[in-house]
Amino acid sequence: MYTTYLFPFEITSLSAAGGDCRRSHARKKEDTRMIPIEYYLLLSAFMFCAGVVGVLVRRNAIVVFMCIELMLNSVNLTLITFSAYFGDPGGQILVSL
Repeated sequence: MYTTYLFPFEITSLSAAGGDCRRSHARKKEDTRMIPIEYYLLLSAFMFCAGVVGVLVRRNAIVVFMCIELMLNSVNLTLITFSAYFGDPGGQILVSL
């Protein structure tokens, strides 16, 4: 089951591999749509704010560490989003390190 939207990491893999054989028969190139960058940034901002609230409100150390991890994951999502948007693999490489 394929959707009409492509994620940013799919676009970089499409350009590196020269195309995707699974989707080539389903639709033409001009019909392919992307999820807007704003959706990823809003999700990342929401995750970061939830992590900050969790760090400030909770007192349990394990929950605080989970909230810090949530904040770091939101930064990773932002790095990958901008990396795919600008077509530069630097953000994806930084996240994988």
